[in-house]
Amino acid sequence: MKLMIQDKNIELANKVSVADSLVKRCMGLMGKKELDQQECLWIKSCNQIHTHFMRFAIDAVFVNKDMQVLKVKTDIKPWRFTLPVLGADSVFEFNAQKIGMKVQEGDYLYVGT
Repeated sequence: MKLMIQDKNIELANKVSVADSLVKRCMGLMGKKELDQQECLWIKSCNQIHTHFMRFAIDAVFVNKDMQVLKVKTDIKPWRFTLPVLGADSVFEFNAQKIGMKVQEGDYLYVGT
């Protein structure tokens, strides 16, 4: 699966892993040494994240049920957490790569092939 900015036709990731169960959501990216620049983790039913036990910084894009970007957080270091994002339904986690220069609040994302 790919992750795109809908109206801009910009690819954010060409490999999307999905965390849609309690265990997958709790584990997230813990234990991984790195995340490829073209890969992301989509955590469903989530409006807040932490980076405890992680080995690298991440960028996070919080979206609502319509996949509209509500909040973009960049360069979240290990052993940190975010405050809850009101209205967020899920979050995409990326290797810290200045994702904020590609996606902005108000953009609509699309996951597909």
